Amino acid sequence: MGQWGVNFAALCIICFFGNIAISSTWEPMFELLGATACLDAGFNDTNCGAICTNETAPLREKACAAVADGANRVGDLALVNNGFNFLTIAMCGEISDALGRKKALLISVVGQAGVAMALLFYTNFSQMLVYGVTALFSLGGGQFSFYAAMFSMVADMTAIMSLAERTKYYALLTVLLYTGLCAGPVAIGAVISTGLISVQHSFRVNLVISAALTVMIVLVLAETRLRKSRTSFSWTRSNPLGGMYILSRNKVTIGIAAFQFFLILGSVGVMTIVPVIMLDKGFNSLQTATWQTCLFGALAIGNILLVPIMTKVWGNAMTMRFAGTMFTLFMSMPGLAFNLPELCKPYVLYLFCIPIILGAGWDAPGTSLAVTITGPAYYGITTAGLNSIKCLLQGVTVKIMTTLYAIGKGDGIPWLPFAACAAFNFFGVLCALVVRDNVEPITHAEKSVNPESETTALLSDAPA
Repeated sequence: MGQWGVNFAALCIICFFGNIAISSTWEPMFELLGATACLDAGFNDTNCGAICTNETAPLREKACAAVADGANRVGDLALVNNGFNFLTIAMCGEISDALGRKKALLISVVGQAGVAMALLFYTNFSQMLVYGVTALFSLGGGQFSFYAAMFSMVADMTAIMSLAERTKYYALLTVLLYTGLCAGPVAIGAVISTGLISVQHSFRVNLVISAALTVMIVLVLAETRLRKSRTSFSWTRSNPLGGMYILSRNKVTIGIAAFQFFLILGSVGVMTIVPVIMLDKGFNSLQTATWQTCLFGALAIGNILLVPIMTKVWGNAMTMRFAGTMFTLFMSMPGLAFNLPELCKPYVLYLFCIPIILGAGWDAPGTSLAVTITGPAYYGITTAGLNSIKCLLQGVTVKIMTTLYAIGKGDGIPWLPFAACAAFNFFGVLCALVVRDNVEPITHAEKSVNPESETTALLSDAPA
């Protein structure tokens, strides 16, 4: 294995374990917020969802109100975290382009640890402000900055490859991303279910992994930024809209950004509301985490099996349209299960994840095509721009979905949130119609890098 292979392997390990650290905070955070809402309502038991679903319980109405409050708290916290991340992700992208990928990746990993530390000491909802300030100083928790830095590195390492080959490596890293997101919730959910560790203390897992990744980035990972790339830091590009401005220079990249805009609204809506509903319906931590695992596992399988084939045969644009259509068809299915009580069983929810395999190829082809169009000098800010959109919308979507659910105060699941998710995806497919593969790179005022002649030594042994 040459230097290129060693670096890509290290990046894969960082991607996998970094996403375990990220996702290991989700289920405990949902449970913690629900439990504190229940205690704040005056209950000794923290499982208000079980009381709310019991038709004969004397305090059922009060418990349902606590369930609604817990759902709103999830939305508020997501909005705070993602809002701060949105404000800082462009700066990470500009740091990546001007000062190096390793620095941006290191900042994002340390940021993840900062947010986990804040959650570790979270004891009541009034401390959300403290959490928000911590998120600000840790670059919004670093999740989307982490993604932007990783995919910038992939762009560097595949700079001399064809678009189809580049997309293959994007898909491979996406597989590890989703696999890590799978492993985190189910592992932490299983441990919490056994009682070996409390929900509050489970955030230590993130701290341990983040510390190990920090050491690996510093000692093992090589810098991938192309020689003679931009060396000047621009405050203009480091503002929250900097990456979006780069994307706005071309109709195709606008289409890619809009496509991801709507699909994030649709997919995150379902991924967020279903775990909240399952916990409120009396499912335990392990069952809830297993559903998330099946969902992300389906996305991982689709990326590794279908994306390399589809992009080679159809190209990136057609793959995006097909995957978006599949998401439109299948993202409303969990709503059907919750509206028909006889279908509201764990194994039925798991089965609904299987068709998502066909919709897995919506992300990697678009990101790969976008960086190809904007050019090597803008890999970091381009991926930051795409992730800025995802970041902002993820927080907004979580708030919208939890608010819609809270309106019902835990009493049945309205079909409207799931129909809205399917509609968002449909608009995304319409946006993908303007995307095409045979486009010229954007010509920027600044000198861009020619990856054929000005590559790093790392690219000398890259796969042909």
